[in-house]
Order: sequence, then C-alpha cells, then structure tokens
Amino acid sequence: MPLWRIYHPERFFSGDEQTQLASSITELYTNFLPAFYVDVLFIPLAHTNIYIGGKPRNNFVRFAGEHIARKFDGDKARMTAMVKRFNLAVTPLMKAKDADWEVHIAETPFELWSINGMQPPPPGSEQEESWRAHGRPVEYQS
Repeated sequence: MPLWRIYHPERFFSGDEQTQLASSITELYTNFLPAFYVDVLFIPLAHTNIYIGGKPRNNFVRFAGEHIARKFDGDKARMTAMVKRFNLAVTPLMKAKDADWEVHIAETPFELWSINGMQPPPPGSEQEESWRAHGRPVEYQS
C-alpha cells in the first residue's frame, strides 16, 4: 500500500484539485497494484502552523509517502525514478498554484500491514490479482 499524506495550508486545494492529485498519484501505481491499495490523505494546516526555515509560509506543501506493498530493495535507480515520476505527476498543479513542495518516501515492512484484518496476498500472486479484479480485499487461503 502506498500511503500519501499531503500536508497543506487550509483551503489551498479545491475539491477538484484534491481529486486531480489523488488520481495522478494513484495512476503511478495501478500498473502493478490494485488501485484500492493507494491511500491519499489531505491534511490541512492552519497558516499559522506552517513554518519553513523558522518563517511562516502559506504556499508550502509536504508530500509524505509510505511504501508497504512493494519495496525498492536498496535499488537507488528505482528510488530516484519513483521520486522523479511523483514530481512529474504533481508539478503542473504545484506550479500553477505557485507552491513550494517537498516529497519523501519511507518504507514499512510488508508484514506490518493488514487490510480488513487480513494479511494482503503476496505480490504478483493469483490472490493479489483476484483483489485487483474485485477492486477490494476478498477472503483467501494463505
């Protein structure tokens, strides 16, 4: 599961812009993950709660990602490519809004993740394909 938390000033994004960002981020993963694995959370912050370099900012957005369903396994080329693809997905809107932004991605062990109380199926397995086809988690025998 990719989990993306987007910290932003209150009322910085319209509903349509949030949908656009969530769709663009989800599309980064759907060629190898079920779409419902991708979580995008918008976390608005009061303008008085965002400081960069010790100074208040009203146009700063922080994208904090966490990868759980797949790992980079230390492959620096894949890591760099992912950050580049992510930035390509968000740059048009961020530039249109004259925003400054940062991106970071952390990794969490697959074994520390569950959906609806179930351990997700192994990557690339028939069970994972079943989850993709159903668009949701379904019971399976591990």
